[in-house]
Amino acid sequence: MQTYLVMSFRAWLVRAGGADLQPWRYEGKYKRAGYSYPKSYVDEEFVYVAYATNKEDIEITRIPIGSLVP
Repeated sequence: MQTYLVMSFRAWLVRAGGADLQPWRYEGKYKRAGYSYPKSYVDEEFVYVAYATNKEDIEITRIPIGSLVP
């Protein structure tokens, strides 16, 4: 008997940038505007997504799991 793990993947846009993205405070050789290095943590009621903004700051977005229902 074989057992298979079937996983379903969906993607959601958490932050799009644009006017919501803060301006750079420091110049850098390998920097570009935007969100980088996302990491996530799933709790009982929320998904927490942490990411770097313009490679200068760290931000966290908290998303209710119920709002992610397809």
